[in-house]
Amino acid sequence: NAISYDPNIDKPIVIEDATFSWNRDESPTLKNISVEIKHKKLVAIVGQIGSGKSSFLSAILGDMQKINGFVNINVSCLNYHLFEYIKLLIKIVEMNREQQLMYHNKHGFKMQL
Repeated sequence: NAISYDPNIDKPIVIEDATFSWNRDESPTLKNISVEIKHKKLVAIVGQIGSGKSSFLSAILGDMQKINGFVNINVSCLNYHLFEYIKLLIKIVEMNREQQLMYHNKHGFKMQL
């Protein structure tokens, strides 16, 4: 149940009735998600703390297990380097403050908190 990367689908991101979990042995974190993101459209993911915003992005990026449904990412419609950068930013955001500082210091980034 992997994410497909079919360049023939004309929308950058298509999710149809998909369910995701962090681990196949756990109950699903996101259920029955359906989204189509059109080319060159700005999309905001908003919600309360703990509502699943980061999980949703992680699901799109392939970091969660897809239990069922259809997911296609047309990377040719997206900037591949931007896609990889977003993956990195999500990992940094999910770190606590101390981990962020350690990461930035290790990789030579300047960070102002």
